[in-house]
Amino acid sequence: MARGYAHVIANLRGTCGSGGTFSFLDAHERQDLYDLVEWVAAQPWCDGNVGMIGISYFAISQLEAAVERPPHLKAIFPLAATADGYEATYHHGLFSSSFVTPFLAMTGLTAERSDKLWRSKPIGLARRVLNSPRVHKKFETLNGESALTMLRQLLRLPHNPHPWDELWLDAAVRHPTRDRWWQERNLLPLLKEIDIPVYLGCDWENVPLHLPSTFAAWNALSDNACVRMGMLGKFGLTWPWESLHVEALA
Repeated sequence: MARGYAHVIANLRGTCGSGGTFSFLDAHERQDLYDLVEWVAAQPWCDGNVGMIGISYFAISQLEAAVERPPHLKAIFPLAATADGYEATYHHGLFSSSFVTPFLAMTGLTAERSDKLWRSKPIGLARRVLNSPRVHKKFETLNGESALTMLRQLLRLPHNPHPWDELWLDAAVRHPTRDRWWQERNLLPLLKEIDIPVYLGCDWENVPLHLPSTFAAWNALSDNACVRMGMLGKFGLTWPWESLHVEALA
């Protein structure tokens, strides 16, 4: 609140204590995000101006909200976004199991935990340790491969397979080609609807996932005069809001 902002972190449908069933980037999720923006705008602590910021799925969620054009959404800052679900899941037709499998399983694992976990004393302690200068400096060179290695260790923990295994089967088995199921999860044709300011960004090393889509989104937003992009150097995405602190505040 020091700069006059209220920061809302929402749980998507079916995650972290939120009701309903997670549906993975579909039209239902886009409508939920529209409703979220308008709910925030109606709160007594909000002046009616809503912006969004975040990386990866949090970045995709911003694009999902913006294509629905909620009246009170004024700007978005999607960093490392993939606007086409099929392109994130299949690389030139090859299923990216090394990414999709741990992503869905880890989302399922954390979905069963409520906000109480993330506000607990152990998580608070871990946050303070990560923010200590020595540890913070050490993590500056953490890359995506290291993160996936940690995720695979956590995946040994049990979790409810519904709906995560079904979504995996949809992505890997039932819909191996770009069909109607994937078209519902492709934002690229819808990005022309966005007329609010957009600040895109990515790191140059993110070739397997977000980098190609960043430029595809840039092209799809070509009719919007209020689009900017910031490219990050090596390890720039590890602490992204330090790398783009000035740009994000602006």
